[in-house]
Amino acid sequence: MGSWVTYGLGSEGKDLPGFVVLSSAGGTSAGVSNWSSGFLPSVYQGVPFRRQGDPIINVANPPGIDGRMQRKSLDLLGR
Repeated sequence: MGSWVTYGLGSEGKDLPGFVVLSSAGGTSAGVSNWSSGFLPSVYQGVPFRRQGDPIINVANPPGIDGRMQRKSLDLLGR
């Protein structure tokens, strides 16, 4: 349902996910298929938040990469 709402109405923020998934301690029945985008583009699927560690996977820099190194990499890609 979240994918269809995001598809039809859009999202509040350009750089934020349209909807997030907060799972209970017991998990969800049917798993990922509950928040997948189905046949819609993947931009409309839900983003699951984790209970432990970083809330969203792959948002933090990997070990050994600080903010300065990341900025240099992004600037190089931009050029």
